[in-house]
Amino acid sequence: MPRISIITPVYNGAAHIEACLRNVESQNVKGLEHIVVDGGSPDGTAEIARQHAARNPGIRVYSAKDNGQSDAMNKGLRLAASPIVGILNVDDFYEAGAINDALQFLESHPNVDFVSGDCNLRDENDKILGVNRPCDLRLESLLMGWDFAPYPINPSAYFYRKEVHSVVGEYKISEHFAMDVCFLFACAAKVNMAYQPRIWGNFRHLPGAKTDQNFADAPRMMSRLRYRHIRMLPLHRRLPLIGRSLIQEVKVGYWDWRREHAKRNR
Repeated sequence: MPRISIITPVYNGAAHIEACLRNVESQNVKGLEHIVVDGGSPDGTAEIARQHAARNPGIRVYSAKDNGQSDAMNKGLRLAASPIVGILNVDDFYEAGAINDALQFLESHPNVDFVSGDCNLRDENDKILGVNRPCDLRLESLLMGWDFAPYPINPSAYFYRKEVHSVVGEYKISEHFAMDVCFLFACAAKVNMAYQPRIWGNFRHLPGAKTDQNFADAPRMMSRLRYRHIRMLPLHRRLPLIGRSLIQEVKVGYWDWRREHAKRNR
């Protein structure tokens, strides 16, 4: 049985799939399977992946129409044969040694269900714009907002036990943009999470990608998700967060106004 399964959901990723496969192969992990879940791409993504799979039996390729990224990740999780999983989007990549580091940590800490490292934020030219350091993974801290405690921004920097999904459920298909944040908040509420101060992942912010297309709406989406999870807390844990949530709403409203004002005055 493999020690870890890396799942790559992809649609029309022919420009990146080969580099993605090579990046995972270069990790030199004993007992690794790489599951590529393609959404029926017409650009030849699956064909490129199958060429690599013919040379590497650790690569498994599945291609069929799906209901978006969450659906593809859920399919990959059901196919995964190992107890530990990671998600790698096709245009992101791991730092050297990241998977082995995470495996060693999880295998030596059986009480930890989820571990996150740091993540480089890169532009389309691979210039590092900053580093995401999610060092405080307590639920109340994450619900205070990004400027108080940033959540792990990209799955290339975190790994977890597959059984976590039996506790928190699968990725929400209805959350096309923020499915990973919903998952992270649920994990913070219900499973043991840990942080390692090492750079494990690289997140590319590419023009035209889903993150770029939804960037302007991200503050409002995150505010909505935070408030939804705040309402689920007991009253004595909820009250200290309500004021902070209202402040965040005012900030989001202000930036919405600024954006609309700028559009009208162009």
